[in-house]
Amino acid sequence: SFELPGRDEELYGCFRAILSNLKPLTEKNNKKKGRRSYPTFWATVEAVSRKNKIDKGYVTKAMRKLMEEGYVFQKKAKVSAVKTIKVLDVNWDSVKKDGLFD
Repeated sequence: SFELPGRDEELYGCFRAILSNLKPLTEKNNKKKGRRSYPTFWATVEAVSRKNKIDKGYVTKAMRKLMEEGYVFQKKAKVSAVKTIKVLDVNWDSVKKDGLFD
């Protein structure tokens, strides 16, 4: 399970900001129909930084931590017949189990 050194509230808040940004996008992608969204690493960092007024470097650090711990991962998505990109997805079961996000 996930241990934060003394539960770093600032980092924890940043995790929540990242996860709340990804939640609607990953949920939409798990439905069979409708437009897909393609949350990439940098687009997500950019959006979270802008929306929450958090330094981009800090959001990047938090995102890498979430990925190291296996909460957020990248998978390939086909965006056209010829183009494949890496998009983010979330292991929501682990996230909920470890109390990072409800």
